[in-house]
Amino acid sequence: EPEQVTTVTVSSWHRHHAGAVKKQSKTMTRSPMAPSRHRAYRLVDQHGCPHPVLDDLYESIDAACGEAVQWWNEQRNGSTDPIGIGLEVSTASGDWRTLRHPGA
Repeated sequence: EPEQVTTVTVSSWHRHHAGAVKKQSKTMTRSPMAPSRHRAYRLVDQHGCPHPVLDDLYESIDAACGEAVQWWNEQRNGSTDPIGIGLEVSTASGDWRTLRHPGA
């Protein structure tokens, strides 16, 4: 039986010295027979589903959290409510594990 291969694109955001933010993406190919040690991160909404606007894969916690905070600050209109965005990390088995619940 042929081996199944999974390809995902992971994005990261980098802030440059002039304050500009640049999105960089890289594509990873992973075989289920050889699990990757590389983790991907994603942002989730109040229901634990992929966030409807920030639905992307990130290569680090900092990249995901940075985008979430920036987006939240633009959306909250002066509100001091907790950030309603959660964070999950991929596991070697292909599942997702919650690192931060929305609003925590």
